[in-house]
Formats: sequence, C-alpha cells, structure tokens
Amino acid sequence: MMSIRFPSVLNPTKVGYEWTNDSMTFWNQARNSNNVLHMSAGFYETYGDGNCQHTPLVACNSNQMTDFCLSLTRHLLAHPEVEFRSYPIQFEPTTKETVLFLASIEYNADKRQWFNTATNKLSASESKAHDKRWFQVPAWADGSVASAVGLFNLAKGNPREETLNLFALHEFFYAAAHGVVPQGKEWERITAYQTQIPGDFTAAFRALQYFVKAHDYLASAKRTADCCEHNSQIKEQAA
Repeated sequence: MMSIRFPSVLNPTKVGYEWTNDSMTFWNQARNSNNVLHMSAGFYETYGDGNCQHTPLVACNSNQMTDFCLSLTRHLLAHPEVEFRSYPIQFEPTTKETVLFLASIEYNADKRQWFNTATNKLSASESKAHDKRWFQVPAWADGSVASAVGLFNLAKGNPREETLNLFALHEFFYAAAHGVVPQGKEWERITAYQTQIPGDFTAAFRALQYFVKAHDYLASAKRTADCCEHNSQIKEQAA
C-alpha cells in the first residue's frame, strides 16, 4: 500500500491528512457510517506538532470535504513529483440523463440485464457479461433513490449505497439537486443526502478536478510533442 501525507490548509496546527491507494483502508468505518468522504481518505490529529501523527488514522467525513480537497490540491501543486495517478482520483461528470437513467433501472427476476452509464442503455444480451463497460443489474435495484445511488457507486467501482462515498458521488448529488430526479416522496430523500455536502466544497472539489485535468493535458502534450519530434527525426534521417 502507498500513501500521500499532507498538512491541512484550513487547520494547519491541528490536522494532517492521508490519501492511500488502498480502497479497503476505511472499509470497516464506512460500513458503520453514511458520512465517509472517501474509502481512501483519512485524517489524524497533530496537536500542533508539525505534520506528526498523534492519533489513530480515521476516515474523513463530510465536515472535512472542503479542507481535504483544498489541502490535497495545494500539496500536489507544491510537489509535482508525486505520482498521484496511482491513487483513486477519478472525475467522470454525471449528466442529468444518467441520473434519470439510473432511477429507471429495476431488477427483472425473469432475465439477467446489464447497464452502461457511458451510453445510458440497458441490455439483456448475455455478451455484456464479458464486457467490462457493462454492469449486471443487482437484485436490490428497485428504482428508488437508494438503488440509483447504489448503481452509480457500482459503476464507479465503489461499494454500494449503504457505504456512501461522498467524494465520488458529488457529481450525482449536483445533478440530482437541480430538479432532474423523478417526483415522489422516495426521491425527496435526495435532499437529505445533498445537505451533507457544504456549499464551499464545490469550489474545492473543482480546484482538485482542474489540477487533475491540467496534469493529464500536460502529459498528453508531452507525448504528442515527443511523437512529433521522433517522426520528424526519422524523416530527416531518411532524406
């Protein structure tokens, strides 16, 4: 297991954070809470002793979402040598159409089905069982908000609904909060989930998202430039 340790920006004399590449690090804590930021995000108390750990590592919760994202972004900006792509940072914006699609999926006991969030399609073709882009509809899928969140987590490679991953679910909540979910008392529960995300978290989340995208663009630019230079050299040598 590898990990990145970095100081808090908003509470520099009190808290340190750890980001691991092991999604099971806080599994037990997550199973007993619906307020876990990410299965790989933890914090510890420093008691003013720099970034030294003085308490056990505990899973981050929703109250630390803004500080965690802001602190991780600042750390990565200051340490470009960190191979952060070895860690579970994924940004795949969820559209309104995907939210509605997930809400429409219900388990069919008479036939196996698979769903694809890239195309928002449902299929009963057995060939999809061997296609990693498709996920089998589980027996608990019933069209409820819990089911939709669970399917979203499943497609993201995260635990299902009862171990809510607030970091990965932010895009889902953002879309759902803008009136795109089906009407009904069951779906009013989305409001309760939304309140777990503080308003300033969106800005901190976006900052981290922009860093990751910029890093990927720079990497693509370097590969493209290297390839172009290599091809040009070959042409010159052949001339």
